[in-house]
Amino acid sequence: MIEARNMEITLDDARREAVVRLARGKRGMTLIEIMVVMAIIGLIGVVVAVNVSGSQQEAEVMATQTLVTSTIPGALDAYRATRREYPESLETLVELKRLRKNQLVDSWLKPLSYEVTSDGFRLCSGGPDKTPGNTDDICNTDDE
Repeated sequence: MIEARNMEITLDDARREAVVRLARGKRGMTLIEIMVVMAIIGLIGVVVAVNVSGSQQEAEVMATQTLVTSTIPGALDAYRATRREYPESLETLVELKRLRKNQLVDSWLKPLSYEVTSDGFRLCSGGPDKTPGNTDDICNTDDE
């Protein structure tokens, strides 16, 4: 019986000794190591931000192209099919609940320009630079 107690004490001592050995072997990170990790995280953040911002602009252009070449022209054609003419303004389509008010602006929150022409209509967005009349304008009459 005494031997079992001594063995138990020996096991407890061994556990304590192992814990002390592990604690002595551990060391914290140095300031240099932390700074290197932070620099790497910063570089990864910059790369991601650059790639995401380019994708964001492409998505905005695509959304506006869809709005100008498909969504609004579809509503305009439906209006013309029942009334035999295009509306004087896009707000008419909002009043008739064929479009929502937020569909009358492009991805850059600028109002779309709309005019009835002799052969249909012209619908344009100022494009990414938000200025009408430039080469980056997005219109329903653009040939792609």
